[in-house]
Amino acid sequence: MALIDRLYPGKGDLRVAIWGGAFKAETDDIREASALVTLDACLFRGYRVALYDPEAMENLRGRYKDRISFGKEPYEVLAGADILCVLTEWRVFRTPDWERVKALMRRPVVIDGRNQYDPREIASCGIECYGVGRGGRSSAR
Repeated sequence: MALIDRLYPGKGDLRVAIWGGAFKAETDDIREASALVTLDACLFRGYRVALYDPEAMENLRGRYKDRISFGKEPYEVLAGADILCVLTEWRVFRTPDWERVKALMRRPVVIDGRNQYDPREIASCGIECYGVGRGGRSSAR
């Protein structure tokens, strides 16, 4: 959350898209999932959150009810988003269409919480990319 706070200081009307809510891919287990910390912090700050996870959405819906919205597919949650946080290494998230991602988002910023993407590839599409633990930003500027 510190990175989001740094990118958008004092901004309370953020739209945050999240890909992945499960503790790990190929499971619906949300116990101790890093996504829970991110979701709770976003909701505490008043951000609007939309999430997609291939397996864990029912468990997340049980916990968050209507406080977050859920997409039927990954790209649906990107509409008008200011930031995309990728939090679980699902196969469906491995090779996104970055041009489509950019076109759907209000401000194309990706936080790669799993460091599964090449930041230079994302930056070449005009998307800001921050890898957790990598430091710095990759951009096409």
